[in-house]
Amino acid sequence: MTFNIYMEGKVSREDDFYFLRLFHEYGASVSALPYQYQWHDKRLQQVRELIPATVFENTSNQFELQKKLMFWVNRSLLSGEAPPVRPMNTVEILKSRRLRETRSTCWTYAVVLNEVYLSFGFRSRMIRCLPMDLRPMDCHCMTMVFSDLYNKWVAFDAAMGTYYTDAEKCPLDVQEIRQILLEGKSLCMPYVPRSTSVNLRWYLCKNMIRFCTYQESAFNIEEPERDRTLYMLNPVRYRMTDKVVPEGEHCLFIKNVYSDTDFWNVFS
Repeated sequence: MTFNIYMEGKVSREDDFYFLRLFHEYGASVSALPYQYQWHDKRLQQVRELIPATVFENTSNQFELQKKLMFWVNRSLLSGEAPPVRPMNTVEILKSRRLRETRSTCWTYAVVLNEVYLSFGFRSRMIRCLPMDLRPMDCHCMTMVFSDLYNKWVAFDAAMGTYYTDAEKCPLDVQEIRQILLEGKSLCMPYVPRSTSVNLRWYLCKNMIRFCTYQESAFNIEEPERDRTLYMLNPVRYRMTDKVVPEGEHCLFIKNVYSDTDFWNVFS
């Protein structure tokens, strides 16, 4: 992944950090959001069968398995800018990758890793980390999965082949990554070269203004094969209207949320 986001000096890292601080505050809790995980879709078995047994055999604990699956997704896709494969699910994405040199953005990596985790029965979901811009041509996507070992949610970044930790090497969720950036604390990125990690830190800073995720975590969720609800977490000063977007026979319902407590509580 490249980080050519500063338009030859027309935009600076300090500009991005200014807006992250400007929009740091969320609103009070209203109510926790309902959320669903769909592990029982028969198509997830097809996903599971695509993963070689050597990836998940002889694994010491659940977190090690989650790391190995993330590394497998990272190695299985080819990074680069390209339109997404349609339908956008793991079976079709990996088929396209085998047949031709199909490239994938972080969005594709995050979708595939989410479906891989679901195929193993993990609670997981894809998170889109958004900049201030309402029409983002450049954002970042990660996958959050619950770790029994740490008793918390952990963000895995399959596109970058890493996860994130604090100075004590405790794996972080997306919310914690954002707070570390705001406070200027150390953000560690295992397996990422130092030169890349510096740029990645600022790239995350740009893309931690807003967040969105689907109400349902399921196979093929990026395709309009049913009505879908998208939760959008905005800072309290970033007011947006809810939307209903027609998708053929179905609709995409966009629900704006201003409480980080309510939004992230769907991970509980």
